[in-house]
Amino acid sequence: MRRCTAISEGDGNAQEYQAGSWNPPIRVKTRLDKAPPGNRAAEPVKVRMYRQGRGDCCLLHFPKPDGGAFWMMIDCGIIVGTPDAKEIMTSVVDDVATVTGGRLDVLVITHEHWDHVSGLLQAADVFKTRLKIDCVWFGWTEDPGNPLARKLAAERKRAVQALRMTAQRLHASNSALAGGVSKLLEFFGESLGVAGGTRTSDAVRAAGEYSRRAPRYCRPTDPPIVLPELPGIRFYVLAPPQNEQAIKKSNPSKRSTETYEEAVAVDANSAFFAAALHNLAGAEDSPFADKGLVEQSCPFDISQQVNPEEAKDWPFFHDNYFAEEIAWRKIENQWLEVASQLALQLDSHTNNTSLVLAIELVASGKVLLFAADAQVGSWLSWQDLRWTIKDGNRTETVTGKELLRRTVLYKVGHHGSHNATLRELGLEEMNSSELMAMIPVDHDMAVNKRWNMPFPPLLDRLAQKTRGRILRIDDKIAAADRGTPENVPPALWKEFQQRATYRDLYVELSVDNCPGA
Repeated sequence: MRRCTAISEGDGNAQEYQAGSWNPPIRVKTRLDKAPPGNRAAEPVKVRMYRQGRGDCCLLHFPKPDGGAFWMMIDCGIIVGTPDAKEIMTSVVDDVATVTGGRLDVLVITHEHWDHVSGLLQAADVFKTRLKIDCVWFGWTEDPGNPLARKLAAERKRAVQALRMTAQRLHASNSALAGGVSKLLEFFGESLGVAGGTRTSDAVRAAGEYSRRAPRYCRPTDPPIVLPELPGIRFYVLAPPQNEQAIKKSNPSKRSTETYEEAVAVDANSAFFAAALHNLAGAEDSPFADKGLVEQSCPFDISQQVNPEEAKDWPFFHDNYFAEEIAWRKIENQWLEVASQLALQLDSHTNNTSLVLAIELVASGKVLLFAADAQVGSWLSWQDLRWTIKDGNRTETVTGKELLRRTVLYKVGHHGSHNATLRELGLEEMNSSELMAMIPVDHDMAVNKRWNMPFPPLLDRLAQKTRGRILRIDDKIAAADRGTPENVPPALWKEFQQRATYRDLYVELSVDNCPGA
C-alpha cells in the first residue's frame, strides 16, 4: 500500500493496559498523520469510537482544504440500565466539545433506539452550553412530511404502547416472558414497560432543537451529498430503504420474496395490538382504538359472541368455565405469549430504518461504511442503488455494490449481531486489501443481557477479511501491545498499530487518502 510521504510526530499508541487505565502514550514516528504541505486532500480522516459501553457514538474528523477541520458525530447513546449512564455520556460529549472546539458541522442520528440517542438527553447541558451544531441529518423515516414515515411512526407508537401494557400484565402474572419484552422496550426508553420518563422520541426531538439549521432528511434516491466546505468527500445514503417490505425484512430467508396478508385479513401483529389496547381506560379516545379491528381479531363472529360477565350467570358456562376448580381452562392471557416475538419484530423493524452512510474519499476512492443497525432487508436494497456522478465532461456510474468493494473501514452493524452484516452480498463484497473494522460492542454487557454479540462466526470472518485489523470498545489490550496475528506480514500489522489510538474514553483509527494507495 502506498502511503503519504510526510513524516510527523503522531498521536502514538504504544500504551500498556494496567489496573484499568492507559499509561501516557509513547510518542512514535508515523507517516500517517500529515500529508505534504498544500496537499490537504491526502491527510488522513480520523474516526473516534467512544467506549461508553453498549451503545453507539463516533466522531469523524475530515481535513478541509482551507486548513480547518470538519467534524461529524454519528449517534450518541448508551443502553438502558448502564450504571452512571448520565455521567458517562456527559464525559463523552464533553470530549466532543473539547476536541471540536465546541462546533459540530453535522450530527447524524441513525435511528430511534435508546443506545443511539440517549446522550442527547443525558448530556443535554453540554449540548446546550458547549456545542454548536450546524445541521442534523436524519433518515427520511423521521420526515413528518413523508406519508410512509408517518405510517411507520404511528405503527411504532401503537406497538410500543401495546407492548408496554403487555409487559405490565406479564409482570403481574409472573410470566417468564416478562423480562424479555421489558428488555426490548428499553430500546425505546421504556424502562420495565412502565410509562413515563424520557423516551427515544424525546431524544430525537432534542437533536432537532440543538441544530442551527433545518434538519436534512436523507434518502437513497438523493444524489451523493457534497458539501462546499468539503469538496473531496462524497456522502452516499444507502438506507433506510424506501420500501416498506425491505424495512420489515430483518432475518435471512430461503425465499426470494415475502408474502403479505390481504387487506381484509388480520395478521398476528394487528390482532395482538387490538387485543392489548382493547378496553383500556380511555381507549375510545385513543388514536389506536379501532372497533372494527377488534371485531376482526376475535376468533368468532360477533353474532356468536357472549359477554363474559353475562356468561357467568348462565349455568352451562358457570359450571364448565368459571368454577374455581377448573380455572386452569381459562385462556385469557395465552395471547400474551406472542408479545416476545412481536417485540423482537418491532426492534428489528426500527433497526431497518437506520440511516446508513457510505463516505467516499474522492482522491483515493476509499469508502468508510457506517451501517448503524441495518439488517437484512436494508442490506439487500443496497444492491440496486445507482448514482450518476458528473465531473466536468466526465460522467460515471457508482453502485451500491461498488461502494462495498471499495470499503476500507467498516463500522460493524448492530454491535456485531448475527443478522446485521450480510454475508454474500455484504462482507464478502468488501475485498479491499486495506479493510479494517471497528465494533461498538461490550461482550460482557451483551452476555448479561443474554445477547450473543459479537456473533462468533461473523467475528471469525471479520478477522480473516481484515487480517486481524479490528478495534473494539471492549478491547483489553491495545493494538500496539498485541503480537502479529498468524499469517499477517509484520509490516502490515505494524502499520495498523500506527493507525490505532487507545484511550480510556475512546479508540481511534486514521485512514489515509493518498491517491493510488
